Amino acid sequence: MLDQQQRQNVDSIKFGALLKLPAIEVDEYSYSWVFDNFNVDDMCLIVHGHSLPIGPIDVEYVFGLTSRGVEVEGQEEELAYVTSLEKMKAEIIGGEMGLAELGRSLKNMQSSGDEFKVKFVLFVIVRVLCPAMNFSISKSLLCAVCNVDKLPSYNWSKYILDNLVNGIRRRRERSARGVGGYVLLLMA
Repeated sequence: MLDQQQRQNVDSIKFGALLKLPAIEVDEYSYSWVFDNFNVDDMCLIVHGHSLPIGPIDVEYVFGLTSRGVEVEGQEEELAYVTSLEKMKAEIIGGEMGLAELGRSLKNMQSSGDEFKVKFVLFVIVRVLCPAMNFSISKSLLCAVCNVDKLPSYNWSKYILDNLVNGIRRRRERSARGVGGYVLLLMA
């Protein structure tokens, strides 16, 4: 549970709407139907023969995260920007901090400063909005969150949608059971 200051800091980086999302369970049939009816090339859901395009603005509508701004991918130069978060950066890159440890660390944090903001964004992106089958933290994501002042300026909606589309594409190519990405986005 986040305290009031932590909630305000989540709002300050434009992730506050996520705190209001309801928990939803999806049955296996609905899950499969969405994957079978989503066109990854045209980025649209086919419903009763009608094409419903899905774009970053739709992700913004569902999650309240901006669909404008700097792309999250390609921010590798930001990794050098970090000074106060060097230890955490080394733990994550070195593989010492997995998702479970990141979650525990976030839950036990007493502060609500920059380290909290970074850990919150990493956790919510990797665990909720862009889950990968191995719950790994990509270097591009880590680089994007290193500069806390830039967190509100990224196009998180495009990042989330691209991740979902790529996850569906990978699932189809490999005939995998699971998928990376937030499936409920296509059901909203």
